[in-house]
Amino acid sequence: PLMNRMSLHPLAADRMVVLDAWKAPQWTLATCFEFLEQIDRPRKTIVLGTLSDVRGNTRRRYEQTAQAALAVADRILFVGDEAERVRRLTGPDYDGRLFRLTDVKAAWEMLSADRLPGELLYVKGSRADHLERILHAEHADIACWRYRCGKRFQGCSFCSELLGHSIRDWSRASTLPWLTPQQKLPV
Repeated sequence: PLMNRMSLHPLAADRMVVLDAWKAPQWTLATCFEFLEQIDRPRKTIVLGTLSDVRGNTRRRYEQTAQAALAVADRILFVGDEAERVRRLTGPDYDGRLFRLTDVKAAWEMLSADRLPGELLYVKGSRADHLERILHAEHADIACWRYRCGKRFQGCSFCSELLGHSIRDWSRASTLPWLTPQQKLPV
């Protein structure tokens, strides 16, 4: 798959990232969760950013999404402004499993502090969330952690500010060594 559209990224210790952070229509989540339900890993973590095409009561849709996600994963991290929409979900079913984080850097810090060999990370959000930095931070020190930088159509993989120095040929395709040739193609 193309970068950021259900692209697979193996990590150290048999960990895996499924990066699906280009678009996040709420109506596609059931299919995503069915996919995750079929995967057998010691722990499954879902990182969710901003959902789009949410119809009806937004808070209720986010709460339903959290409940559906927890049915197939061990923990859920809601990231960004919309994370507050699940603040009313409390109790034993959610303690230690449902987290609200202000931005992608906070999510990365939590994930990097609690790694489990064989874990699967499923990252889903909109381009504007820049959640792909979770993958990039596994391989290099990230210089830019800005939230909502305004470069939503480019994506972090093709941004010269990602690593704090120019990325060779960043205007045509990413040259980050941890991406496959298919993932280096412009979207």
